Amino acid sequence: MSSRYVILTPFPQADVVAAVLKLRRIDADVVATASGTVVVGDVPEKEITDWDISELLGADPTVPEVTKDTDDADISGDPDAVAAVLSKLSAYGVVLFNVKTGEDVGLETGISGVVNAYRVLDGKRGEEIPAGLLLNTLDPAIERIVLGTDPLEEISPTIHGEDVTESVLHRIFRRRTQRRDVPRGNAAIKWKDNVAEQPGDTPDEADGKDAQ
Repeated sequence: MSSRYVILTPFPQADVVAAVLKLRRIDADVVATASGTVVVGDVPEKEITDWDISELLGADPTVPEVTKDTDDADISGDPDAVAAVLSKLSAYGVVLFNVKTGEDVGLETGISGVVNAYRVLDGKRGEEIPAGLLLNTLDPAIERIVLGTDPLEEISPTIHGEDVTESVLHRIFRRRTQRRDVPRGNAAIKWKDNVAEQPGDTPDEADGKDAQ
């Protein structure tokens, strides 16, 4: 049985989300969808030395989550901690999907598993949301991401954590700053005529430039 998490955010700019994760030292994949930017990460298998009833019952969603200090600790494999960080960036919070999948055995073949969805607002996990009903209202790409039926790159444009280098970070924030200063009216016409688009808008282009 393997575990991973999928976090649906309300942000449309996947590159900015990838930059935020990099700055917080969170290693995860970022996927652009029509319903918002999605963050996907793996959860390491937990070594159990003593029997723990929580492994059978799962975490109690009614218990407030404690937000961890993310400045020094690596929280990449902690779904609640990553969701807490992202939820504080939006008044709407995020949706956390905890996914556990495994291979069917016996007469059944294929992939089986369990998907739980939670609303995370201001760093705290709220009540559970019916995952199936929620997925039916979202971009179909998100269901494919949650179920893990296909590689992420075949579903939607994807930014991997290792793709976000220091040079890519500088380029992302420089481009965002320039867009805030874009002139309007007649000045905008002159600006478009005289300013060429900045190179390296995507991680792939940036990596190619860095390699030269």
